[in-house]
Amino acid sequence: MPRKPQIQLLERQLHASIPRIDKLAEAGVRCTFGPFRVDFETCEIHKHGIRLHVQSQPVRVLWFLVERRGQLVTRQELQEKLWPGHSIEEVDDNLNSTVKKLREALGDDAGKPRYIETIPRRGYRFIAPVRMEVSGKPGEEQIPSDEPGRVTTEAVVAPLAVAVRDEPLGWKRHRKSGAIGLLAVIVIVGLLSVTAFLKRAGADAQIHSIAVLPFENLSADSGDDYFAEGLTDAVTTNLAQLGSLKVISRSSANHYRRDSKPPVKIGQELGVDAVVEGTVARSGGRVRVNARLISTGDDRNLWAQSFERDTGDILALEDDLALSVSRRIEVALSPTFMRRRDEPHPVNTHAYEAYLNGMHNLNNHRTNNELQRSLGEFNEAIALDSKFAGAYAGKAIAYNLLGDYDEIPGSQAGPSAEAAARRALELDPSLAAAHSALAFALWKYSWDWKTAEAEFQKSLILNPNNAHTHHIYAVLLACRGDFPAADEHMRKALALDPLSMIIRTNIGWFHYFQHDYAKAEESYLEVLKLDPSFLPARQKLWITYALEGKTEHATAELENLMRLFGHDRLLRRVEGTYPSAKYQAAVQGYAELGVLTPYERARYLALLGKKPEAVRALAEAAAQRSAWMVYLRIEPAFDSIRSRPEFADLVRQANVPEIVGTATKYPGHAGD
Repeated sequence: MPRKPQIQLLERQLHASIPRIDKLAEAGVRCTFGPFRVDFETCEIHKHGIRLHVQSQPVRVLWFLVERRGQLVTRQELQEKLWPGHSIEEVDDNLNSTVKKLREALGDDAGKPRYIETIPRRGYRFIAPVRMEVSGKPGEEQIPSDEPGRVTTEAVVAPLAVAVRDEPLGWKRHRKSGAIGLLAVIVIVGLLSVTAFLKRAGADAQIHSIAVLPFENLSADSGDDYFAEGLTDAVTTNLAQLGSLKVISRSSANHYRRDSKPPVKIGQELGVDAVVEGTVARSGGRVRVNARLISTGDDRNLWAQSFERDTGDILALEDDLALSVSRRIEVALSPTFMRRRDEPHPVNTHAYEAYLNGMHNLNNHRTNNELQRSLGEFNEAIALDSKFAGAYAGKAIAYNLLGDYDEIPGSQAGPSAEAAARRALELDPSLAAAHSALAFALWKYSWDWKTAEAEFQKSLILNPNNAHTHHIYAVLLACRGDFPAADEHMRKALALDPLSMIIRTNIGWFHYFQHDYAKAEESYLEVLKLDPSFLPARQKLWITYALEGKTEHATAELENLMRLFGHDRLLRRVEGTYPSAKYQAAVQGYAELGVLTPYERARYLALLGKKPEAVRALAEAAAQRSAWMVYLRIEPAFDSIRSRPEFADLVRQANVPEIVGTATKYPGHAGD
């Protein structure tokens, strides 16, 4: 069925499930705000006395927002009231369209709202002062407009649902005495609410940790999502550099992009005291950002502010936003942040667009193709602005990953990454990402361990909240045998990125390197329970089983990898082998398939007992400057060839530091 008829059918089904419009005849509820007067009895909106052409559904949405003016009305609540029996996924587009029509009728701007504010990921809030009016049924005693029986309230008092919640558009009639009593209740509740708010505002708990949730794109072009993502990343980085504040990484916060969980729940899951959330809209060369700081302890709005700049001043806007948040939570500003903020922030808008596209592909890559695209976009940004330090840093990171994934030889990736990182640091010595990228290139491809470690440390001084840098530095420390220090940095990485699958996986990897296969296996299985498709955990699990002697489990995992990578012919061959020979057939078949890198092939060959062939494969990896040569000293699969002179030569070639005082921890199974 074509898409348009499907949508029309869904709309008819949804419309049939809501209360009929004639039920509103029982209500006598009207409200005024700005130049608008809304009659909820007839579902009509008038502006300056002139009736607007608005369908009934947007007016119903307006009712729920006005009824709880000043408060969040969640998307789920609107779905349950207006489209009962349908999931939020089914009505998501309809709700977006209905709110858009309502905004168009009111002449409201989502990026700069006067009436309806979008609460990112969660719902909407009516923010304008409102006068509510309740009149009686024809034939009953009417309340003159100059008497107090006509109930009026302003949005500065706490919103009070004067209608029965299950029948929001069917208010009961109020006689004069009832209306006067209702007015008194509203005034009392309002005063109590204001008093309680002032007491709470003076007793805010100190905020020591924070997460920046993905900013919602309110631009007319949905293709601007990458721009909102870039803003989120920049604000996260700016706050992370403050030093005295724990800031959760982008990757963990990004899990809540389309999640409507309340801040209290998010705070529990991420272990933070507050979250920053907001919206961003671009129009006519201008950028407008609305941001809020919310306590995760009690869901209170601690701070809110709007920022508007020309697109060319976006970097200054990002700094101002971070500065405003830091002042609200009273954290110390680092001298580096203040120096950078005082410098001019002009940016070539086209170069910045290319950079943001590059960062989007870099941060969200699933394949090497996206990394290659990011490289092209960073080069485009550099061509447009040769002094764009961030673009050079992004280019360095992309080259590092392409080499680490063996998409290009380390002999090509390393020099390219190093050159880009050094150019970034020439332009901006305070760029933590560039120091980290340089450290990675020097360690993995130049095998300059000492300088690499110094660069990692510089990066962490500039940005102590970078989970990725803590993670990669921990791996370097593990490779030279300093597991206590490695564990410390890995714990910090996990605290900053608690939802990261790769960090959880590599915690198990550290157990594997220390020959604690049971704990390694446990870690990998926990990750696969959370995400059965997470490939690195599955790749590390099979070889752990193999070294434990669990060959049946190892074979089963190898067969899973064959299915995932589409090696159907090899899979059929292994499945047709006698059970006692399956493990040998699977490992040897993979080693001979021609899809493994030289380093990875060496591991398979070493497990098969083919020691000379394994050493020759490692020599091939060394000639290509493989990023994986740094693991030589601690890789258990090489225990059987560790005593061979050729292996020792390769360790020296990769300049791997000697592991001192850990002989009992790493029992090598020497032998020729």
